[in-house]
Amino acid sequence: MNKIAIIGAGASGVAALRQAVEQGLDPTVFEARASIGGAWILANANHDRSAECCSISFDADRVANVAISQSAFTLFDDDKFSFPTSTPMYPSLRTNVPTLLMQYNGISFPPATQLFPGPNVVENYISDAASNFLEFFQFNTHVSTLRWTTKDDAGDQRRWTLETQSTLDFNSRIESYQFDFVIIANGHYQKPYIPFIEGLDSFPHDITHARFYHSADSFAKKNVLVVGSNASGYDITREIAESIVKKQVTDTDSVMKIYQSRKSLSPTGENFDGPENADWCKIITVLPTISKIQGPDIAFCNGTILSNIDTIIFATGYYFSFPFANQIYAPFNEFPLTKQVPLPNGTVSKQHRDGGLRVHYLDSRDIFYLPDPTLALIGLPYHVLPLSLAQIQSRVAIKYFTKQINLEFQVGTPEEYPETREALVYGHPKQYDVHDALLKEIGEGGEGDGLYCKTPQYIRDLRVGAFSLRRAVLGY
Repeated sequence: MNKIAIIGAGASGVAALRQAVEQGLDPTVFEARASIGGAWILANANHDRSAECCSISFDADRVANVAISQSAFTLFDDDKFSFPTSTPMYPSLRTNVPTLLMQYNGISFPPATQLFPGPNVVENYISDAASNFLEFFQFNTHVSTLRWTTKDDAGDQRRWTLETQSTLDFNSRIESYQFDFVIIANGHYQKPYIPFIEGLDSFPHDITHARFYHSADSFAKKNVLVVGSNASGYDITREIAESIVKKQVTDTDSVMKIYQSRKSLSPTGENFDGPENADWCKIITVLPTISKIQGPDIAFCNGTILSNIDTIIFATGYYFSFPFANQIYAPFNEFPLTKQVPLPNGTVSKQHRDGGLRVHYLDSRDIFYLPDPTLALIGLPYHVLPLSLAQIQSRVAIKYFTKQINLEFQVGTPEEYPETREALVYGHPKQYDVHDALLKEIGEGGEGDGLYCKTPQYIRDLRVGAFSLRRAVLGY
């Protein structure tokens, strides 16, 4: 029986596992944490998020490196692995879309679930979807190396060699496995991205990233600048603004300020200046992008300068990071999944050594690794409904692995394309168009209500109205 390794036990990894079992492969899921759920885990067994304190240090190239104090590891330490940090989830977070759009095809949330549930509900849902397959998981297992098997490797000479260590013991021995196929499903919410800003290292006050946000209470009596307007930037700005309004009711001397710097309005965001907006919207000052920082002075592209900011929160997304795909080994030595991003001064920061803003050498489906399509990457696109997309992507990949379908491979994003995330930003209606195209390619996706049918019009309509529905239900 052919063996398949699945790296990650989040939403994408569980989708891949279910497809692998259904299609007759022998899977092993490697997960660094102690449980299933990936980015939706609110608190993980290995590390207490409440004990984390985010600080920023700077390398010689003046680019921020996020580190965790009060911990035994550094997030961007490229020289050794560490047990996993907590996820970006925070207790007050709610899904952006209703459960009908969140769920896997054919697996409903429990009947009493709220329309827009919190992290624990989604984590439990993903875990329940894997509950009949627990024998295939290896928890607390860090994948340190993925590479082609060589003739010098002991074992049965399957295509890929994967090496692991226990996340519970830094001194544990290295275990080696061989597989015919590999699916990378490790997500992209681990390594924070902080853009290059001239003078950022001179800012004398607190700098953090949305990945470490827990609650507005952490920013009491502080003037805060949130950089970014996507889902996390909007939510954090809103929560801090609401906390300021509540504080002003009881403390008339309160003069806390909240600012948001953004390039444009996110589809999940808010203009903050509508006549019927809540009181918290009215205290938010929206500014364009930052042009330069000099000490406490933050200059913006419209000429505005702020000198009163106590904390900058970067809600600017994440790098794609595959540190196990070490570039000293084939095939990644010649065809790396991520590439170093040159800085404006022509150098390359340590921050970019094992992460990048895009994924290279993908086929036109954004699934297969072109140099060797026995490797697939699931759940890479942004602005998508990840569970249903991962389910369909996994189905395509595993049907190809098991030779049930023949596929032709074409280059996706050209290598000369800029190092940005735009190549993997889907949104609506592209995601559902991709769903339908992938299913059609494997001989499915017909009209009807079956598990793998063409996307129904009511689902597309609900997707269009999802954010309006969220505001009607949650008030924001």
